[in-house]
Amino acid sequence: MSRVRSAIHRRSFRSFSGAARAPEKLHPAALARLALREYLTSGTLPQPPRELDAEYPAAGGVWISLRSKDNVYIRYGRDGFWQILLQKSVEGHVRG
Repeated sequence: MSRVRSAIHRRSFRSFSGAARAPEKLHPAALARLALREYLTSGTLPQPPRELDAEYPAAGGVWISLRSKDNVYIRYGRDGFWQILLQKSVEGHVRG
């Protein structure tokens, strides 16, 4: 991880001291559900696991949508972030 990304990562997440670690090798959706359940019931977040169940491409960012199980068209919340990676094209122009 680059120094800049490492600094952003440290600033973006609060300390998880005292919280239990989330189980290893969960699917990202299962981990999100577990984290939301824990936060809504206890007000704390679990420490992140060291490993998910597989490698997932996430270079573009991440989004989470909270929907009703009974009706997927009812959305309680949605949030996330885009991570736009700049790269130079063959001509030398910056592309987003």
